Amino acid sequence: MNGLQKIISTDQIKGADLHTISSQKIRSIDLMEKAASAFVQYLMTLQIANHKIIVFCGSGNNGGDGLAICRMLIENGFDAHAYFIDTNKTPTNDCSANLKTLHEVKVIENESEIPEFNPTDIIIDALFGIGIRGNVEGLISDVIRAINSSANTVYSVDMPSGLPSETIAQSEDVVKADLVITFQRPKASFFFPEHKTFVKDWIAIDIGLDEDYIQQSDSKTFYINHEVQQYVKRRAKFSHKGHYGHALLMAGSFGKMGAALLSAHACLKSGVGLLTTHVPKCGVNIMQSSLPEAMCMSDDSEEYLTQLPDILVCNVLAIGPGIGTATETETMFFQLLKNVKVPRVIDADAINILSKNSGWMPHIPQGSILTPHIKEFDRLVGTSSQTTDRLIKAAEFTEKHHCVIVLKDACTWIIDDKGHKYVHDGGNPGMATAGSGDVLTGIITGLLAQGYSSVEAACIAVYHHGLAGDKAAKTTGQMGLMASDITKHLKID
Repeated sequence: MNGLQKIISTDQIKGADLHTISSQKIRSIDLMEKAASAFVQYLMTLQIANHKIIVFCGSGNNGGDGLAICRMLIENGFDAHAYFIDTNKTPTNDCSANLKTLHEVKVIENESEIPEFNPTDIIIDALFGIGIRGNVEGLISDVIRAINSSANTVYSVDMPSGLPSETIAQSEDVVKADLVITFQRPKASFFFPEHKTFVKDWIAIDIGLDEDYIQQSDSKTFYINHEVQQYVKRRAKFSHKGHYGHALLMAGSFGKMGAALLSAHACLKSGVGLLTTHVPKCGVNIMQSSLPEAMCMSDDSEEYLTQLPDILVCNVLAIGPGIGTATETETMFFQLLKNVKVPRVIDADAINILSKNSGWMPHIPQGSILTPHIKEFDRLVGTSSQTTDRLIKAAEFTEKHHCVIVLKDACTWIIDDKGHKYVHDGGNPGMATAGSGDVLTGIITGLLAQGYSSVEAACIAVYHHGLAGDKAAKTTGQMGLMASDITKHLKID
């Protein structure tokens, strides 16, 4: 899915800067001016009028951005003040040039010179950009702590100072930004839950870097946004249900038929041509009366799944929502893994069963999609201390078993067997509710049955799942959002 935006590394960003300067035949300080101007233009769309603005600037190019931003704010009539942090480091050439251009710059040489903030002051953080190496120390650390101990609104230029772009912060000396106005692309570390206090929100602004160059980089990390729509297939006028796949959903047990129903409903809403559900006897009447659009096969067991259904009816199979972990269900699942090789979606209790029986993993059919949340994934492959370790384990798992992992969290990561990672941060906290994952499983299953690749099905489903959740929250509010509300607002076209 190379049409999605690539998230690039620090070195690749620097390469894009140099390429843009060379190809556009401009000076580096001209690119800095473009970045500062884009930042100010966006900033002026926010509620900053009648506020004093304090801009903290370091000696690197991020500090140069901050100095240029302060100058432009003053030129636009804002009450802006630049503070340059003197750490005895020689400023970069472009930072030095902006120091000379800005007429009034207050130099901070020790902690006692850090200004006190009024409650209405706005702070702009331009201390460090993407070039941070190691932990922050000394006077810069003092400034960051002063910023973080305040209750003022903080906007960071490109990066919260002290935050690494691709790894986990090892120190608390990182600016806690209310909004990061980042240049051209978000950074991978924005999506790590360990950084939720440092990056409360972000927006990427175009500063004129060469997009073709960025997209041609060797980055294997992509951001899932509205551009995923280019992969949604348009329906032909002369088509019928047989053209859109037949999914088989194995789900439910006594007391957990809601999971089966939610997943089945979402599968149908995703556009699948036909859906057959295989449920225990206790769920047949529930399924038939609540969702007449789905066909239903009954297991011999009254309370849980114990036998393989007629697999010939389907081209894609999903198993897991609400099935429980009874011994008979485990036995059935092993037979399914050994004997049925259609692509499948493995979710919830099916993942829990797999975690207890690691020797079964080589039987996972190629192209399958596993949809664990963090705790389920840790049970599957072992506990990870931080997100980056977990992503490495996910890449190793998918490469070994030729499958796709959908790692569900506030920011969801999709990892395929070729080392590609796709991340999505849509949706809202209201979706942290029972059944939300069952809905996602149904959407993925329906798309996979329609002929989308495993990665396409996962990416499109995750994006629209979040979008539907956001639409639902506008009606119900986040506190009152239920999983069925997500399905009601699902619209893939």
